[in-house]
Amino acid sequence: MALHVWGFHEAKLDPEAVRIRYPYIERIVNETNKIIKMKSEQT
Repeated sequence: MALHVWGFHEAKLDPEAVRIRYPYIERIVNETNKIIKMKSEQT
């Protein structure tokens, strides 16, 4: 199984690559959630 990330920088990550990058992935997801929450509160 691989995590496939589409977007500006496309990548396929195997489970070990995800484990290594987990702190960065978590930070990106958390920051994205904050932005979405802020945008939804503005409407």
